[in-house]
Amino acid sequence: MRTLPPALPALLLALLLAGCSTPVTGPPAAAPSAPRTDLPAECSEVPMLIGAKLTEFSSLAGKAKELKTSIGAAATDVEAKAATIGDATVKQAVQDYAGELKKIEVTGSTAVDAAQIAIKGGTDTMQKVADACA
Repeated sequence: MRTLPPALPALLLALLLAGCSTPVTGPPAAAPSAPRTDLPAECSEVPMLIGAKLTEFSSLAGKAKELKTSIGAAATDVEAKAATIGDATVKQAVQDYAGELKKIEVTGSTAVDAAQIAIKGGTDTMQKVADACA
């Protein structure tokens, strides 16, 4: 397990104190708008699917065999979901992520790195979906 650098708590405290001393000025923030109902279903389904996979990858980061199986299954699930998506931008992002997952090599010594790569790719894909659905 990786440890935090010793200076990190002091840095976080300094940032917190600096942020708390800054006066808030300007007009009040606008109230959030109501959720859009015209968005395609994949705008909510894809982030939930990928988010669940990322949680699974995170929990299996130290278990190479299980992680390898999980990443392989996720690639299949994500690819199957991509086949049902109508929006071209979202579909391409999901297909690209499935391709990335298929390329990940998992061995005992690279399990943590493989999990990080899969998680990074997933978060990037979720951002692309969010941008396309905005």
